[in-house]
Amino acid sequence: MSIIKKNKMSYTVQLIFKLTQHKRDKELLELIAKFLNCGAVHYHSENAFVFNVTKFADIIKIIIPIFKVYPIQGIKNLDYQDFCKVANLIEPTAGNI
Repeated sequence: MSIIKKNKMSYTVQLIFKLTQHKRDKELLELIAKFLNCGAVHYHSENAFVFNVTKFADIIKIIIPIFKVYPIQGIKNLDYQDFCKVANLIEPTAGNI
């Protein structure tokens, strides 16, 4: 999630899905972006690249449904649950995610 200052008096909240991998796995990230038909792969640091999805519609229609079918295991599932709560706050008409 990112909070962006629009002007002196207003802010906006933007959900961002990020998947960061070592630079040797850049091709894997590019294949994921191509397979999902969303997001983009960017340079992150000297040794890493990141796959980002910022378009809210893609997050709602592609990213979240993937993790409903293939649930995240472990502590990261708590982050995912918070991610879904924020998505519902941003767009209540998106349904119960």
